[in-house]
Amino acid sequence: MTPTVVDRAVDAVAAGTTSSHIRNAIAFIAVVVVIQAILGYAASLRAYVFSQKILAVLRERVVRAVTSLPRDRRGRRVRAT
Repeated sequence: MTPTVVDRAVDAVAAGTTSSHIRNAIAFIAVVVVIQAILGYAASLRAYVFSQKILAVLRERVVRAVTSLPRDRRGRRVRAT
């Protein structure tokens, strides 16, 4: 989207447009870049939280599997081989 706006701004300058048109185009580009940065940050944060939840589930499964190993006659855990 931004390359199209820049292309239109360059064409408008070449055609002799007003400075308010250029200011509006620059403001629009700035708003789009800020929104893109916010959405990118939110997506990264969401992915981080999701990956931490997945790792927590996997960690719980490992702990459950290890603690459910059978015991020998003396009450010690049998080593899985």
